[in-house]
Formats: sequence, structure tokens, C-alpha cells
Amino acid sequence: MIERLDLSDPAIAAQVLAIQRAAYAQEAELVGYDAIPPLHETLDELRSQPLEWLAAIVDECYGGSLTRTYVTQAYVVERR
Repeated sequence: MIERLDLSDPAIAAQVLAIQRAAYAQEAELVGYDAIPPLHETLDELRSQPLEWLAAIVDECYGGSLTRTYVTQAYVVERR
């Protein structure tokens, strides 16, 4: 099931940030480059982005997420 995430909820925002950092840390290790902006994003920075957060929920567990924005009659995937 796909659900919208409400990053105004401190617990949800903290969980999204932790997962984001873990995912981008793996990517940084794979490419040998750790200056990936989302890897160093703060909770306030994460929550201030004008993005719609969506998550895949599998067996009541978080299975992944993406963000999107609506631009000129189309959605743009920002993060995944």
C-alpha cells in the first residue's frame, strides 16, 4: 500500500531522516563520494522541503519512499 507521509509528525520525520541517511551513506560508499546533499541534511532542512512524501508499506513495515512535486501539469520524482 502507498501512503502519504506527514513530516510535521516529529516521529515520522525522524524515521524518514534516519532511513535517508542510511541509504545515502551506502550510496556514498559505493561511489566513493560523500558530499551528497541529502546525506548531510538536517531534520529542519528535510521538513522544509516543498515535497510530497510517499511510502510503500509492506506487511506494516516501511518498504521504501519517494518524493514528488507537481510542476507544469506533471509530477517530478525528486528523491527515491
